[in-house]
Amino acid sequence: MNGQDWGALALLTVKDPAEAARQVMGLNLPREVLWLAIGVVSLVNTLLLFGPAVLMGLPVLLPGVLAQPVTYVLLVSVGLVVMIWMMQWIGEKMGGTGSFDEVAAVLIWMQALRVAVQLVSLVVQFLFPFFSLLLAVVVGFYSLYVLLHFIDQAHRLGSLARAAGVLIASVLALALAMTLLLTLIGGPMGDTLANV
Repeated sequence: MNGQDWGALALLTVKDPAEAARQVMGLNLPREVLWLAIGVVSLVNTLLLFGPAVLMGLPVLLPGVLAQPVTYVLLVSVGLVVMIWMMQWIGEKMGGTGSFDEVAAVLIWMQALRVAVQLVSLVVQFLFPFFSLLLAVVVGFYSLYVLLHFIDQAHRLGSLARAAGVLIASVLALALAMTLLLTLIGGPMGDTLANV
């Protein structure tokens, strides 16, 4: 697909998320491309978060180890992979038929769109700070609607309510997994565990 096609797909995602999800899955992207895409969206996400702070000499408002770009990009990448796996596994347990690659494709596309919106928000924030906050709220709610359609299509559930069940269970499982991971690397504040 060329750049114009990606733009058309982004527009279709806003207008008809279910059809957009079917088209994304229809690309049949090789797993190597999916792994690369996870790395790219995680890296760009990190650059958009840390870049402006570094350029303007401002602190990054994240606790402990998360305030380090390398740690942050690794956690974003691992978090995305775990979320894909959780959604595939939980969806399957709830009667879904989506493969790992299909779930990965729609979630990576969702992340790519979030990064694009994050870039727009960054520009808008400097021009119209209040509008930036409003944009974040609207995009947040609409993204949830799009994500439910993506999960529904990836697993062929035939129900947004069942897709919501997959999403809620996956988010809870991801929160538990990330809490355990952060505990192993010293917690979000960077504290080390005391010797017993």
